[in-house]
Amino acid sequence: MSNNKLEQFLFWRGQYVSRNPEFIRLENEEWAAIDVFVEATPEEEDDYWRNALFSAIESLAPLDLWGGLTPAQRDALYQARKSHQQRKTLFPADWTCKEKATDILDAVASETFPENLGVGLSPVQNPWVEQIKSEGEILDIRIDVSGNMAEALESVRLLMLMTRINSGESQWRQELEDSLHGGRPGYPREVLSAIKRESPSVPIQRLHNRARAIGIWLYDQVEVTGEHNLADHCRRLRDLPQFESLGFAGSEDSVFRRHFSRTCECIQAGDVLPFR
Repeated sequence: MSNNKLEQFLFWRGQYVSRNPEFIRLENEEWAAIDVFVEATPEEEDDYWRNALFSAIESLAPLDLWGGLTPAQRDALYQARKSHQQRKTLFPADWTCKEKATDILDAVASETFPENLGVGLSPVQNPWVEQIKSEGEILDIRIDVSGNMAEALESVRLLMLMTRINSGESQWRQELEDSLHGGRPGYPREVLSAIKRESPSVPIQRLHNRARAIGIWLYDQVEVTGEHNLADHCRRLRDLPQFESLGFAGSEDSVFRRHFSRTCECIQAGDVLPFR
């Protein structure tokens, strides 16, 4: 199993967000608008928009930058942008794809989590944040405050989390705050306040991967089958071939109910809440 706790943390948050009802609603709205745009696009423009559409959706530039749009295209592009920006504001990071719960159980049980799940993460790379490095050490952070602050703050939040994990120093947060207080341009008071407010408080050293995998599996069973009788799902869980390897053979159903309940809370929050 990977010892990269940041990778594990981001994987779980991606799974929770990808199941969040509001995320799903906004994502579906965006794709519906994309379908309308494609239908409204003349055939001779297909090649151009195949390469340009997603950049146009993600861009903060005025729609007038893309000349020649028909009214139907313009309306669809506006709606796609609106849903995309709402989703990015609520859930700023780039998320891993939703994984099948059985695949997650397999990976956790075989201690290959999350390497074999196709996880590719770049948590602190976006155009609004620049890291100033020397010999691999991060010396400073430059924030473009004219850009998408939700994304910028998400990157800084994760950078702070990486610092916490890699250094193991109890003063990691204070040191970064001190560096941001240097009076340099680009660090207005509201940005620092937001960084402090958004900095992670999750006890990252105890992710409880097996418990989270069980919680995700139970949640997906309820969603797919529409059956809310957890006792039946717990019986199916015990019958799975990988169950014995999860370390819960002697656990009562109440333990699994607790994992399911906490998973629901994580999904609603779109974040990795502590498991107890």
